[in-house]
Amino acid sequence: MIAKVIVDMKHKNINQTFDYFVKPEDEEVIKKGMRVIVPFTDHDLKRQGLVYDLCEESDVATKYIDEIIDLEPVVDEEIFTYIKYLTLNPTALLAKAVETVIPLDLVLSYQKKVTLLDQDIKDDLKSKFNRKNEWILKSSDKKYYQRLLTLKEKNKVKIETILKQKVAKKYDEYIELLDYRYQGTELHQKVISIVKSYESISRRYLNLLTSSGVVNTLIKKKVLGIVEKEQRLTNYEELIEQKPIDLLKENQTHYEKIQKSKLKEFVFEGSNLYSTNLIYKLVEETIYKQKQVLILVPERFLVNKYVDIYQKLFPNELITILDSNHTVKQTYFYKKAILEKESLITVGTRSSVFDKFNDLGLVIALQSHDSAYVQTDGIYYDARDVARLKAKFYGATLIYETHTRTLKQAKEILDKKLVLIEFEKAKEAFVDIVDMKDELLRGNTKMLSHSLKTYIDSAIKNDQKTLLIMNQKGYAPFVMCRSCGYVPKDKETDIPLNYSEKENILRSNLTKYQEPFSKTCPVCHKETMKPVGSGIEQLEVFLEKIYDRKTLLRIDGDTLSNKEVYEIAETLETNKDIKIIIGTQMALKDIFAKKVSLVGILMADQFLKVPRYDASENAYILFKNAHHIASHRLVIQSYQTDHVVIESLKHNLNFYDVELQNRKLTSMPPYFNLLQIRVEYESYLKAYQYAFMLKNEILSRNYKVIGPSPSLVLKNDRAYRFLLLVKYQTLDQALVEMLRNERSYNLETSFELIWN
Repeated sequence: MIAKVIVDMKHKNINQTFDYFVKPEDEEVIKKGMRVIVPFTDHDLKRQGLVYDLCEESDVATKYIDEIIDLEPVVDEEIFTYIKYLTLNPTALLAKAVETVIPLDLVLSYQKKVTLLDQDIKDDLKSKFNRKNEWILKSSDKKYYQRLLTLKEKNKVKIETILKQKVAKKYDEYIELLDYRYQGTELHQKVISIVKSYESISRRYLNLLTSSGVVNTLIKKKVLGIVEKEQRLTNYEELIEQKPIDLLKENQTHYEKIQKSKLKEFVFEGSNLYSTNLIYKLVEETIYKQKQVLILVPERFLVNKYVDIYQKLFPNELITILDSNHTVKQTYFYKKAILEKESLITVGTRSSVFDKFNDLGLVIALQSHDSAYVQTDGIYYDARDVARLKAKFYGATLIYETHTRTLKQAKEILDKKLVLIEFEKAKEAFVDIVDMKDELLRGNTKMLSHSLKTYIDSAIKNDQKTLLIMNQKGYAPFVMCRSCGYVPKDKETDIPLNYSEKENILRSNLTKYQEPFSKTCPVCHKETMKPVGSGIEQLEVFLEKIYDRKTLLRIDGDTLSNKEVYEIAETLETNKDIKIIIGTQMALKDIFAKKVSLVGILMADQFLKVPRYDASENAYILFKNAHHIASHRLVIQSYQTDHVVIESLKHNLNFYDVELQNRKLTSMPPYFNLLQIRVEYESYLKAYQYAFMLKNEILSRNYKVIGPSPSLVLKNDRAYRFLLLVKYQTLDQALVEMLRNERSYNLETSFELIWN
């Protein structure tokens, strides 16, 4: 027998499974998902590994597994589902994928508990069990593994994976009624009545309700008995009256649609009181069925907010938290409560999608349009995709809550893979579109249009808040005609060309196409072609000349963290000093919704013309978010007011139909998937030659490939970089293995366009 093992070393040169022989005496014990000790390298260094698969033959196995660590697998099919998802990316490290799904401290926290079900076993084994008929296995007990597995097959023992005790167990004394016939005094009867109503009540709480002396007397008389119970997270003694969630009449049709739907995956579009009411109702139904709920939030600072909301709605429920902001002790109690089904509601960040549950019935991704659900550092994953895998594994209902669905979701709704629940919209803010070409004709070259300046002044006069948004920093990735709005694009991909000020050329970041930069517009022939380069710093300086500096607040990644932004939003309505908030797109958070009267997008073209295939979609979601946040008015300043995104907002057109058609014509997502490949080598010529050779190899496998094109950062750490873009519908495993096993050149791959 052969075991394919992932060795716990995170390095690209050993990013593969390794084949090992299984000793004959271990063949009946070893299973997929067990940890093992293997000899590694020519020096036979002892390394821990994970059995990824088992087979009968191998041409490369030369060594035997030294030792099997586990009695039963620590990794089950659910966890393997996540590992397979993470390793779809060819250059994702296998060991890193395992560590992401099962952090090392958690792996080391597993232990096996054997429960005796039948006393008819050999005495040498029976002596290992405690008074509760339980046996916690130690490493020295490995010699009993085979016998225990045989007993398990005969239903004489039960073997469970449990969390190792990382903190000292503490116990509380509970009081139970022993003598139901005892009469006693009136005080005695009062105590007996209380205990009877609870069946089992903590001694400390009982002493608060009555006299401790009477309780002690009844214990001495053996009317009451003491039972020690392990301390739990449960934070209540007496049940609080819980008000049922009343379904709004506007939601009745939606509710019935969900109940009748064969599909269990939904998009809730419309972040308002109607969507939250229906979500609360579905959570209530789920926990009444004694099934668990996982509520995902995009940012850690939102966790406590939603814990508070759900604790008020369901005061008798234990709400657990899954994020990276807790001590070992807290994490232990939370995970234990979830696995033992003491907690039915869990609030967590994106990494919580990898945690195991006992009986999951509902998964909700709040603000599912937020890009924070995607992790690109370390190992790539989209928590929204993993949530889908999780819901399918448990047979749970999945809800993507959003105010603006993504293009991928729109396509899946059309394909009947997702069900759209569209909620009645509350009164929306006015939308004003300002053509900045007209402002130039009127002689206004300032950053604020006349109308936006008027609206800001009015907001200040009425003690209302204004939020002004510009793109990140002052970076100018493209050029645009200030007279007619023309933007030079790559003819093959229809993506705006990057502007290189140093070389004075326009270049595609996907293909080899480039052209010289000229100030003369090829469309209107005016000398008004200019880089788009004003940024948030310039805006801040400009506003300080007009308004009191103390009334301005700047929000971007350099000045504030996400947590600080949240804290500002929480106190914004009572803060009389702040009048104008200047922000990048990070300021367009749901936490600002209806707390600002006026939102202004100052240079919409910076979002619309970003050199990316999904620029229009990202801009549409961002502008819709701005519309959602503004309580009174949204002003969008642009040099191209007839852009489909702006037209869709202004005239309530269906943006998705137009953009899906464009994506279909250009073979872009959601019709095709993308794999970006970066080739690095110390020789410019060899890096290009290999990238070209790699392109031809991929083309021969019937994929569409764009490039190679030089990276904007052509040389880094003594290596030259070239980029390829592969378009595919399904990624062949043979291609994945070819890219994963490349050793001569440094290859990096990504499902997101993260390199230019």
